[in-house]
Amino acid sequence: MFSSRLSSKNFQVKIKKYVGFLIPILGIMIIVSLALAMWWWEVDGRQRAFYVDVPVFKNDIKRGELIKDDMFTTVKYEKDQLIDNYIKEQKKIIGLEAKQFIPKNIQLDVHFFESPDLLTDEKHMNWKIPNEWIYSIPNSLRRKDQIVFYEIDAESMNIKDKDKKIQIDATSKVSEDTEKRQVLITQIQDEKNKLQGRNVSIYTAVVSYVKDSANREVVSTSPVDRIDANSTIKDLEIIATKEDMDLLSAIVSKGSKFIIGYNDGGSAINESKNSK
Repeated sequence: MFSSRLSSKNFQVKIKKYVGFLIPILGIMIIVSLALAMWWWEVDGRQRAFYVDVPVFKNDIKRGELIKDDMFTTVKYEKDQLIDNYIKEQKKIIGLEAKQFIPKNIQLDVHFFESPDLLTDEKHMNWKIPNEWIYSIPNSLRRKDQIVFYEIDAESMNIKDKDKKIQIDATSKVSEDTEKRQVLITQIQDEKNKLQGRNVSIYTAVVSYVKDSANREVVSTSPVDRIDANSTIKDLEIIATKEDMDLLSAIVSKGSKFIIGYNDGGSAINESKNSK
């Protein structure tokens, strides 16, 4: 029994000796591990946890420019600053065309791009709109704009011409009494109201080309806006079906013409105020 107690006591001494040896080693290992963890967090962990590598363009991209693989770089964005529909992989938009001017180093939205092909099926073809069909068109119109055709009938066009004559007559009769001038002003306003009520949106299409008198495409000289262009629009071409063109032709055959407006991706349609 005495031998058994001695053996047990020796075992306990050995255990305490090993524990006393291991505790400092474990403490050192924990300290080193924490130091490594803090170093990793500062060097890479923080960015992995809160940031995402986002593909962006190295340079500004012009409207209509074809997207290529060598145009990209990556920028780190905080996860809570990511926009909806942002591009995660650049390969998804390679080969597409920019719908608008895109500044460098910004997140890319899928709605910034479109297919370079305008002819989506066999029924859709490229058609030139005869100039005599057009009553008014914006000179800021560009390729791939979404345009709207408004019908203006012969009576409305006559009213507008008559309106101009009334205004001239009104200025030439300044010496007449106030009552007569008031009648003229009222008549002008009534005729304007009639004209505005006859403009009806009847058709939308995509512009394939806008050409000048030398058959060159009219483009903006600035990549950001449409304030200046390289020339003046003479001819308009659109993507449409034969049935669409027959519809427009039938309207023109009744004596009507078209006021053309366009939508450049915004919510409002910009209508021309200058007759062609």
